[in-house]
Amino acid sequence: MATKRAYLYEVDGFVFVYPAVSVLKTGDKFELINTTDEDAVWSVPDGAFEGGAIKNEPIPKKHPSPAKTTRNAPFLVVKYNAHVGAKRAIAHSDPIIIIDP
Repeated sequence: MATKRAYLYEVDGFVFVYPAVSVLKTGDKFELINTTDEDAVWSVPDGAFEGGAIKNEPIPKKHPSPAKTTRNAPFLVVKYNAHVGAKRAIAHSDPIIIIDP
């Protein structure tokens, strides 16, 4: 299956996620790439990925998160969050993962 990516980046003191919405198929892998000069953490509720919830998993500066594989689940929309230092990453909305089997 495909590996899909979203990116954390910083502009003028604000941290953003691009794309705001990541659409994945069952079995796809997902990485959150930290392009900033600071370490980041991210969290995803249970249900989206094999192995369960992600809770404040670190992503070193200028590195990707470990690849996560989507679960075999019905249609699912999951809001996740990421922080770089004390700054919460934003997008057009809170970042979203959609699993469209």
